Parts: sequence; C-alpha cells; structure tokens
Amino acid sequence: MGLWPTDHSPVGLHFTQTEFSEYVRQRSDCCIDEELERCFFLWTSGHIGAITALYGILQTANILAQPRSSKFSLAEFEAAAPSLEKFVHELGGACELKKGLPPQSLITDVGRPSFAAFFRRLLRHGSLFCTERRILDVQYDDLDQWVFLDDPIHGDTCLTAIRQGWVFTSACGNFPNTVIISLSTPLLQCWFSYHLIPCELEASFESPLDLVCQVTALFRPSLLRDPPVRFGTPLESRYLTEFYRAASALTDGAIVLSPDFGTNPDRESQGRIDFLLAHKKWGIELTRDGNRLDGGRDPRFQNYGQRLEEGDMTQYIFVDYRVTQPVQSHPDVPHLYHVVFDDMFEDHVILKGSDLSVICHGSHGSFPKV
Repeated sequence: MGLWPTDHSPVGLHFTQTEFSEYVRQRSDCCIDEELERCFFLWTSGHIGAITALYGILQTANILAQPRSSKFSLAEFEAAAPSLEKFVHELGGACELKKGLPPQSLITDVGRPSFAAFFRRLLRHGSLFCTERRILDVQYDDLDQWVFLDDPIHGDTCLTAIRQGWVFTSACGNFPNTVIISLSTPLLQCWFSYHLIPCELEASFESPLDLVCQVTALFRPSLLRDPPVRFGTPLESRYLTEFYRAASALTDGAIVLSPDFGTNPDRESQGRIDFLLAHKKWGIELTRDGNRLDGGRDPRFQNYGQRLEEGDMTQYIFVDYRVTQPVQSHPDVPHLYHVVFDDMFEDHVILKGSDLSVICHGSHGSFPKV
C-alpha cells in the first residue's frame, strides 16, 4: 500500500451533502435548522467525526435541558460555545475527532519543532505540494509551499503526518509524482491554528487598525489580480487567504482561524469573527465591496459586544476590502474601515467607515503607522 493516491476520490468517512441532510433528519434527539445545518456541513466538509463533535457541543449545553418545540439555530449553537477558545476546547475533547489529531505536545515549539513548523506552513498556504525530491531544472513558484521527501527533517515529518492520517492527500495534476497535502476540514484548520500559537508575540501593534495596515502592506498583488488556478476562489476568499498568510507571517502564527475560514466566500451572514490575534484578543472580520454592512440591524455586532463584556475579545475591527470608492458612510457600523485598492492592487487608501475620512495611504511592501 503506497502513500500516493490513485485517483481523485474523496477521503473516506465523509458524508456527501445529500447524505448529511439525511443524517440531520434522522437526528430526532437534536434537531437543527437549515442555517445551522449549512454551517455544520461547511465547517466539517461532511467529516462524520467532526459532525458528531459539533452535535456533542449542543448536547452538553444547558439549552438542551430546556423544553422546546423549535429547532436549534446558529445563534443558540454560538451561545453553547461563545468564544473561539471554548469552541476549540470543546472540539478537541470530542473522542470522535480526537483520535484523528496529533498529540498537543507534538506540535509545540518545545516538543517537536519540525511538526509545529510543518503545520504552520500548511495553515499559512492552505495546502502543500509533496514530491520525492527537488529537480534542479524545474522552477518552483514558492519553495516554502513544497516538501521534498529526501529532506531528512521535513520529509520525515511530512511522511509521519500522512501515515498517521493527520493530513489529507490528493493527486496533483500539474506536477508528476506529486500530491497535494491539506487538512480535511475547516474545523481542523481552526483547531491547529489555536494550538500552534507561539508563547510570545514578538511583533508590536498599537491597535487593531495598525495590525490591519501592516498586514495589508504584505498582500501579494499578483495573487489578488491573477490567483493560481488551484485557488479557484472569488475575490473575497482571496482577501481572506492573503490576510491570513500575511498576518501569520507577521505574527509567527499567532492568528487563530474561525471555523468559517475558507468555507463560503459569498456568505451573507457571519457567525463569528474571521481571525483572532490570540495574545491581545483582537477580533478581525473581513468583507468585500460593502457586503454585510447592515449596521445596528445585524445581530453579530450585539454578539461582539457581549464577547467584549465577557472578556473573550478586548477589541475588534471590521475591514471592508474593495476596489471601488465607497459613497456612503456607515456611522452605525462600529469599528469599520474601508481598504480601497487601485486596479492593480499595488496601492491602497484606508478610510474610516463612519465618515469616510482618510486614515492613511499605503502600498505593497510599505508599513504605514496609524
């Protein structure tokens, strides 16, 4: 039995959308509404163990003890695990998912640094390419995204992750004898990002806005203009991907991912923040071209206010990335800033959402301080 996949078949023990919907209908002990069903499937990619773990979070919540005639909603699920920290803790404790995760001691910088470095690279890029050896006459776009099995350190680490089932491999059609390595569900991305937080935050930021300014300056214009075919993602998803890649590099992996990361780029509603700067408990939500700017009518801002009161977050920022100038201010949307790119994504201006005043100008590779 080799390590290389023989076709593009999905990994086992995953429900299709139809199978998952049937499973939900059969769970008469814990009925969920359509929005929560949709989120569960997006977060888990149909992974049976992950689905069971999410149901377990609902079943252990106090809301189950209350008599009810309606189905559980996304808001009620969030009430059961209101913070990313609690969500990840509940998730990692689920026996259905725990057996597919590496020991936490293995992915610390003081445990096995090679494993921590490997999974940080995997999160930063979203996927890695793995092949037997580097070929000298082949030009690789980004060497950091490649793992060569003849490397005595990184190669052995990668093979261990594959053999233990901690990562998912799929065939790569663009390169011979190469597989694409990824994490099988967004929930696993969330879990790994939380457990790979460094002990200290070496980078210095004066505010969430300062963080956004520095991260945006590290965006790669070429990937926003002409993303690789393998991304196949709308622009909002590319903003999210670039933000995490740049923020992760800037903070040495101190950014925790939401389970929503990479699931639904055209989402109309958002259950959680997209990112959390763990050491400062700063929440960051991204949108594109003014999407979801409903102001005080949006219940998620009330949820953010509750998390601030409870200490799950200390501050948050809502960032609207766009290529068109906004014409309407949003004084009712707290902590909103617009980042307006030029057509080539080389230069940008940051505007305050409440009155459209200019905060600063920036360009690729520069770091404006605010």
